[in-house]
Amino acid sequence: MAKSIHQLVPDAAHALADSGDLVRIRAALQSAGEAVYDWASEGDQLNWVEGHHDVDAVAAASAHPSGQDFLKCIEEDGRTARERAIRTAILGTRVFQTEYQFIYGANQVSWLEERGTCFLDQDGSLDRIVGIVRDITEQKKRESRLAYLATYDELTGHLNRARLCECLNEALTQVHRFEQPGGYLVVGLDGLGVINESHGYDIADELILHMGERISLALRRNDLMGRIAGNKFGVVLPNSSEDEMRLVAERLLDAVRATPFDTKAGKVITTISIGAVVLDENVQSSQEAMGRAQEAVDNAKRNGRDCCVVHHFSPDSIALRLKNRETADAIVSALNEDRMVLVYQPIISSGDGKPEMYECLVRMRRKDGGLVGAGEFIPLAEQMGLIRLIDQRVLKLVIAEARRTPEINFTFNISGHSFRDGPWMSHLIDLLGENAEVCSRLVVEITETLALHDLEESAAVVRRLRDIGCRVAIDDFGAGFTSFKNLQRLEVDIVKIDGAFVKGLIESQANQLFVKTLTALAKNFGCRVIAEWVETEAEADLLRDFGIDLLQGFYFGAGEVGQPWNKWR
Repeated sequence: MAKSIHQLVPDAAHALADSGDLVRIRAALQSAGEAVYDWASEGDQLNWVEGHHDVDAVAAASAHPSGQDFLKCIEEDGRTARERAIRTAILGTRVFQTEYQFIYGANQVSWLEERGTCFLDQDGSLDRIVGIVRDITEQKKRESRLAYLATYDELTGHLNRARLCECLNEALTQVHRFEQPGGYLVVGLDGLGVINESHGYDIADELILHMGERISLALRRNDLMGRIAGNKFGVVLPNSSEDEMRLVAERLLDAVRATPFDTKAGKVITTISIGAVVLDENVQSSQEAMGRAQEAVDNAKRNGRDCCVVHHFSPDSIALRLKNRETADAIVSALNEDRMVLVYQPIISSGDGKPEMYECLVRMRRKDGGLVGAGEFIPLAEQMGLIRLIDQRVLKLVIAEARRTPEINFTFNISGHSFRDGPWMSHLIDLLGENAEVCSRLVVEITETLALHDLEESAAVVRRLRDIGCRVAIDDFGAGFTSFKNLQRLEVDIVKIDGAFVKGLIESQANQLFVKTLTALAKNFGCRVIAEWVETEAEADLLRDFGIDLLQGFYFGAGEVGQPWNKWR
């Protein structure tokens, strides 16, 4: 066998320039991990011109002196494919390419690719083959991996979302063609956020993996499951009635709640919530089935979790979806056409009775000029993922108005979705920083329940806002679980007492005690206090007696477009 270029001379780099074409070709083949052979039919002689001995499979292949010895190492299907490729080459272009598994050593297996040219004698029979063999095992592993991921979820090994959609469409075809009812379930792990915070994301992933295994074992033979989202699995139940679907769901609930899961962090107890939909003539597509099941699992979580809710088709639900779609389209259109506007509600000083600041409230202007209240589109915007766009528009409108009216103070709200979005909040703080001259006149409102969701992160955001000159208020104060310690850690400037405690204040001794207690709590930490939902003079007078600093509500004025502060001058 020929020596490698490194064995021929001590200084291969210099010698290569003075070598002939054959030596340079050998060096190139060696670097590519390929071995060249010349096989002659007479005597079945297999001569190897060059081999790359750092690649085990190629080195093993180039050790065979005869064609038969080489063929014995090719697995049976590979031999058949190689023979077929050579016969085709003899009848056509004389060139062939084939792949096969090569078995060598102690039952080691690699994939080899062989490319060769057939040379025929005067009678048209195969005389010799000159070809190249190279190891493609890693390429095959990558291809196999990609093929696997095209069908299966990487973490759990169950079907992925795309493949499960295909299975769901196949089940719907059976429903529509043969009138065989079926079912579809969305199974969601309960309390994933708490698990992440308590044990970490790696334990949550481990729990999702174990949950998938337990659900799979509880299913029937023909049922199909796949992972459709981070903590959610979808289950297709072919040829199942609603009663059978409910029985399967109950079996899954029992399987998960029955025994704690063993994890690296110890035993973890959890439950699942299930949303179910009957596959019948009322369901036209996999997307529709998945959407309805997702609505049902959301309802199951709102109903206390660890239960199954079945989505039932009704004309009312179809009408609601159509209305929601129209509203979503209207929101997008209003954003694109600059029809999101602000109205301003005065916040009155309890001392002199004059507006000290104005709350900026978003409204959507219809094409006919009418205004749509926030309650009619904000909840849907949150569901559809549009709320960050609305918050961004509100922020820009507030800054623009603050620049136009340097004598007025403004407050505005940040939605929970935006507040929990780190990049979005960084953008907000950057934009406010670019308009530092107005920051001292702006109050950013966050709800109490939102602030307490992640107290440390909330406190960090509050500090960043205060560092650039803004004040921060807690809205709906008293609706959550405020403690002296939490209020101290947040270091906010203002608290707004939840309007639910102000409504009916005159008649409710309990509300009066609660408002006085919250006011004293806030003032102990140097916070100013706003009472909202003030609707009567009697309520305003009583709140002043309690030491409330600022008053807001319909008694002093609703939100108005334009510049309502002009009428107070």
